Parts: sequence; structure tokens; C-alpha cells
Amino acid sequence: MREDVEGPFKWQSIIALNHYEIHYVLRGMKKVLLHNAKGMTECDAWILAALDAGVPSSALPTTRFLTVLITAAQNQGISKVRWNLCPRSTRYMSYE
Repeated sequence: MREDVEGPFKWQSIIALNHYEIHYVLRGMKKVLLHNAKGMTECDAWILAALDAGVPSSALPTTRFLTVLITAAQNQGISKVRWNLCPRSTRYMSYE
């Protein structure tokens, strides 16, 4: 087979992503956010809830200290943030 002819298959790297549900309360209303990521932490969940609620990223602290993030989010009306891994959550995403 000639080397300059590309075969029908291309090599792709595959990254496994998990599907997460982030539950939070915004000014008394329950909200749910779906998010795909390789992993999730409490800090990630609070940041994503704030961004989903419309808080600009410039208004969020740049630190990853949970108590600072919670205080900043609560000042924007966000509370009771929790997250869980969805059942059958692994998704595969290919990148060329």
C-alpha cells in the first residue's frame, strides 16, 4: 500500500467524559444544570451553578477556596448547591 494515500480510518484520541447533574437554589427556585466533564468537585459545582445563574465570571473570586466561593455565590442569591454523577454517565468524545 502506498504511504501517501490515507486509508479509510483516521487515528483519533478518545476522552471519557462523565455526565453530572448540579442542583442548586436560585432566589428560592430549584434549578438543575447538566454538565459533561472528566471530573467534578464542590468548587466546580458552585462555580458552574453561579455561571448558569447568570453571574459573570468576572464577579466570581479567582481562588478555589470553597468557603470564599460559597460566600460569593450566596451574595448572588445561590444556595444549596449539590452534584451527583448521572447513571450510565460515561460518554466518549473523540478529538481529531
